Parts: sequence; C-alpha cells; structure tokens
Amino acid sequence: MPIADSIARRLTYLAWGRVPQVTDQPGSPMALTEPAQPLGSKELRVLLWTPGITGSEFTDPLVNPLTREQIAELTTPPVLPPEAQQAREPGTGETPQVSELPGRTFRDSLMVFHDTLKDGSQGPGMVVIPGGSFLMGSPADEPERFSDEGPQHRVTIRPFAIGRTEVTFAQYDRFAAATGREKPNDEGWGRGDRPVINVSWQDAQAYAKWLSGQTGQSYRLPSEAEWEYAARAGTSAPFRTGDCIHTDQANYNGNYDYNNCGAKTGVYRRRTVPAGSLPANGFGLHEVAGNVYEWVEDCWHSSYMGGYMGAPTDGSVWRESWGGDCARRVLRGGGWYDSPWGLRSANRYGFSADEANLNDVGLRLARML
Repeated sequence: MPIADSIARRLTYLAWGRVPQVTDQPGSPMALTEPAQPLGSKELRVLLWTPGITGSEFTDPLVNPLTREQIAELTTPPVLPPEAQQAREPGTGETPQVSELPGRTFRDSLMVFHDTLKDGSQGPGMVVIPGGSFLMGSPADEPERFSDEGPQHRVTIRPFAIGRTEVTFAQYDRFAAATGREKPNDEGWGRGDRPVINVSWQDAQAYAKWLSGQTGQSYRLPSEAEWEYAARAGTSAPFRTGDCIHTDQANYNGNYDYNNCGAKTGVYRRRTVPAGSLPANGFGLHEVAGNVYEWVEDCWHSSYMGGYMGAPTDGSVWRESWGGDCARRVLRGGGWYDSPWGLRSANRYGFSADEANLNDVGLRLARML
C-alpha cells in the first residue's frame, strides 16, 4: 500500500472511528463503512512513525482497525511546557513526556520532552533535533573569523535531542546534593533557573553520567558538530539571527559592535540571565548564543584539518586519536562577558578540561534517541 494511502487510512480512522473504504479511482473520496460521530480534537493528535528517519517500517500494519488501546496510546494528552503548566503537579506519565514547543520555526515537527528521575521529578527539557546536513565552520570572507573555524566542511547529523536551555543551578544542585559534590559558586547572582556556572568539563561529564543513571537514558555532552548544527538551526550567517545580533536577542557586552552592524546597544548586563528568558532560535533552543559558553565533548583541534583524517563528517566526536589535545576541550556559544563577535555560530575556543573557575562557562546536555 502506498505510504500516502496508509497515512490517509490512519487519519480517517482516528477522525471517524471506522475503517475507510478506498476506491481505485484517483480523487475519489474515502467512504466510511457506516456513519459515526467524529472524535474530539484531542483524538486527532497523532504520531506517524514513518520510514524517513530510521528506515524501519510503520509500527502497526495500518490496514487493520486500530484497537482502543492503540487509540488511547496515540491520544494521551501531552505534558504542557513549563510556561503553560501553571501550578500543576509533576506528571506520572511515560518517559519521555512529549508536548508541542511553541514559538519556534518547524514547530510541527519538533518536540520537547522531560525524562522522569527516580524520585518522580522531571529532568531537563529536551528538544528533538531532526537529522540533516550543513556546512560547519565559517566561510573565508566572514568578518573577524579565526582560522580555527575552517575550512568549512559538510557534516551530516543524525537525529538527537539537546537541552532546550543550558543546565540550570536547580538541576545541577539536585545532582550535587544527591552525590555529595560541592555546589559551584553562583557569584552572588542567584541560583534556581540561572544557568549553572563555574563547572568544568569533568563536572559536566559527572552530571551527564548521574542523569543517565537516574533516567535510564543516554545523556552526554553534544559533539561539536551537533552543537553547531543545533545552534544554527538551518542558518548560515555569522549569527543565528543573521548578519547581526542585538542585546534583546542575546546576553553579551553591548558596548562593542560587530562589523558596524548595529550590535553595539550600550546594554551590558554583567551577569547571566535566567535560562529561557531570551528568544529561542529556529530549533527552539534558548540562549544558545551568549549568556554562558557551553562545553562540548570534543578534544581541541586548532583547525578542522588537524590530525591525519581531519574533522569527522558524520557528526561524531573528534578525539585525540585524530591528533587532538584532549587535555583541552571545546567551548561554544559565547558568554555574557563577550563582545558580539564571540556569539557567532562558528566561534570556538579550547580550554582545560579540569578548569572549573569560569563564571561565563556552563553546559547544555544532549541525549541519544
């Protein structure tokens, strides 16, 4: 059966509760086997497992009527995102709990979910990033670029999930309390929903390992390629916002300009802002540029031609065996202290993996799907 017919059968059955009769005549309407009352709008929320991403078949044959149990599985109400939850208790639904993520490009295809920890509380909000390919690095004519951002090369990324925001103090402090780890200094700016700072790459590894154990899922730092792909969200300009950026869009030192584009606004907050308080990029990720630098998994290489093979083109982590310096790890995204130059999507920086006293460095976790 053609995929389009299969999908039409699924949608018709969910809408009317009856198996459609399909004719062989192009353009002919689908007739229902008998009259039926349509289901409500909630019952029309469907998930179609198509072969496009995984190469697998549909999860059910589709030619047969769906059972009540199957309909219930497809029509379970979603978990609302934090801004719409109001004072609700944490859900007890399945893991992951999925909901639409408002206010972003591609909103029909992207999802945000929270895995459940052992105590029943929710883990960090994660956004599903679709697979695709992009040009990693900056072109030779990008203003104020550094040589370590090139040469540009095409990278193909498999679907994965990444944090909707940077990891917050509240999330990291829960881990620190559970493991007896020292809580990082907040510089007097406050904890709670502000991004955690003063954490090393090693600290990030420990948090990812703990969260994996709590949820039964594979949490990790993103590869450098995954990070840039997610940060760009389909863009190719210096910034995820285009050729310029503004302090209404990101947290940086607005006393400086970039290529005379108008990024000099005079606004300089001199500290972090709470996670999720500035507009998201096209993939629904907040503060992916500015606020704090974010650790990624990769070892440091001084250019994408470093090592005997060069940077991987499949989105995987670039390790020491390919000529890197794994005593240093890569930081991405720029921070509150930076001029707008540092917030360019291709900007990268290598720093000691065990250095924790950095008040403009945090992390954003990825997760296997």
